This record gives sequence, C-alpha cells and structure tokens, in this order.
Amino acid sequence: MNDYLDVTRVNDCMLNVMSSMMPWRLSDWDIQIKRFNVYSDEFWGNLMEHTHPFFELAIMLKGGIEYTIENRKIRIDSKNPVVLLTPPQLLHDRAAIKKDDTLVIIQFSLTPRNQNGTGDMEKMLTEISAHHYQLNISKYSNLRRIIDLCLNNPPLWKERIDCELQLYLMNIFSECMVPILQKKRQLSTLQLGGNWLERIERLIDMTLDSKISLNEYSAKLGLSARQIERLIKQRHKISFSHYLRKKRMNVAKNLLSSPFSSIKSIANSLGYDDVSHFCRLFRESEGMTPGEFARLMKKD
Repeated sequence: MNDYLDVTRVNDCMLNVMSSMMPWRLSDWDIQIKRFNVYSDEFWGNLMEHTHPFFELAIMLKGGIEYTIENRKIRIDSKNPVVLLTPPQLLHDRAAIKKDDTLVIIQFSLTPRNQNGTGDMEKMLTEISAHHYQLNISKYSNLRRIIDLCLNNPPLWKERIDCELQLYLMNIFSECMVPILQKKRQLSTLQLGGNWLERIERLIDMTLDSKISLNEYSAKLGLSARQIERLIKQRHKISFSHYLRKKRMNVAKNLLSSPFSSIKSIANSLGYDDVSHFCRLFRESEGMTPGEFARLMKKD
C-alpha cells in the first residue's frame, strides 16, 4: 500500500460497497458491517466524548492514537498488533489524528439469533471490558488489501471488498473472541460446518480472477483438500472444480451483458490467459460461445 492515501476516494468507494452488504451468520449471531472509513488529519482533530449504536473496531495502520474509555487512557499503535473494540452506547473519545497517521474504523451490528447468542453476547461484553476493550490480532494485511482495492478498482473489486471485510471480521472473532469466551461449543460452531463452507465460498468469490489450486485454497483455509471437496459436494452436488468453473462462468455472463467489456478482458479478469481456452469452457458450460451470448444479450 502506498504511504499516501486518497482518503476521499477510499471512503466514497466504500459507501458504494456498504450499501449492498447483507447480514451474514457468525455462530449464534447475525453480523452486518455498517461503516468502513479511513481517517487522516485531513478529517479529524480531537473527537469529543460520544457514543454510537454499533460495535466499533479501531485499527491504526500507521502511527498511534490515544482513546479514553471509562476514564482510562488506551493507546493503539501500528507497531503493536492491538485493535480497540468499543461496544454500542459506551462513552469514549480520542485524541487528534496526527499528520501522516492512518486510522481505520469499522462499525458493525451484532444481533443474537437465539438464547445461546444472547448469553454469549453478555459474556463477551464482560470479558472485553476486563481486557479494556483491547484485542490482539496477528495481522492487518486484509485491510491494506481493501484500501488497495478501493484505490485501484480492479475487476470484481466490489465483490472482493465484501468478501475481504467478512473474512477480516470472521478472523477477528475466531482469533480473539473464541479464547475470550473459552467455550468448546463456541469454538466448534465458529470453525466447523456451515461457517467453514461460508469461508470457502467467500474465498472463492474473492479469488475468481486468480489461478489458485485446490491445494492452495487448502493452505489458505487450514482445511484439507478432501474436506473442501466434501463440503462443496454436500451443498452444491458438484465437484470443487465444477463449482469454481460455474462461478466464473456466471460472472462472465454478467460481464458479457455489458457493451463495454471485450471477451479478452473478461477472460483475463477471471484468470484465463488463454482466450480460446476460456471460450471453450464457456461453450461447454452455456452451449454457445461468449460472442454468441453477448449478441443474444444485445438483442434482448
């Protein structure tokens, strides 16, 4: 990521993405991202004591800043892997963002789906209060990738940002909340079954433009190739490779409907360097060539 950020561009891009983001399930909660902003001293001085209706993650990508919560001074710094998670309706303020510093704010709602979710929410709030609302995380790389996507707008950038944000929050919860809750049941529901399948599907959506093998997906997800194959087959009744190709062809059909996209650019944006190979796969999938499909769409 470049040292200089066009913060206005990032925030405008994210408004476009945020408006289409839907809630998704995380264990016994529904989670929905409400806001993603990147701040510099161009935007904010000292921020007076305030509350907000959502959970708020504060991540310092560059420099450091001091918050005050419950009369306690808390500093987050880009040199240390600590983020600040402020619950809804909790009074807090923060110091001014210094020149050349970069602060990322993610606000999200977290709604219990059942009694287990309500009980876990109460326990989580108690525990993060005891930790002074600080969470240790291993890396910030996903956020840097999101900012890079906003600034460069590559193919499928909206879909990729959506997936990246969901993966980032899921990683935060699986890395930080599970140890805090200290529940074997919570650990299993976050890491097995449907949630693993959701991770697989989101990662596939995010990497449709890349040449990634099943073994590479396995390494990224921490699942065996056989487990990935089994989960995809259980839900979609087709093999992993067939599912991946079907997803790419669906995106190709949407892009072919646009008069501004060439077949070569569509093939390249989906990870196919060989246009003839892409055309052959498209014809096998749809029963017609990409050019025939595009002409059919124009007639409609």
